Amino acid sequence: MFKHVVMWELMEKAEGQTKEENARELKRRLEALPNVISEIKQYEIGINAGQSSAAMDVVLISGFDTVEDFETYRQHPAHREVVDFIGAIRSMARVVDYEV
Repeated sequence: MFKHVVMWELMEKAEGQTKEENARELKRRLEALPNVISEIKQYEIGINAGQSSAAMDVVLISGFDTVEDFETYRQHPAHREVVDFIGAIRSMARVVDYEV
């Protein structure tokens, strides 16, 4: 299995919305992807509920059968639309990709 984990720190305001509103919108958009991208085998999205100064705002933990399935997901037009939205609202991102 190939795992893809991404964490985002969001801007306080972007696209006419607050950080909290954009976090909810990002979660909604990400949650729609497994319905259109069959290569996704595991998909979990969380919005930070803690108060740590080291915390990020949103996390995605996803799993794919193969690296090739992950690449198909990465290039899928529906995923690319979400990536464009993320680019407009994030101030920082961290990624870890690994095989289990």
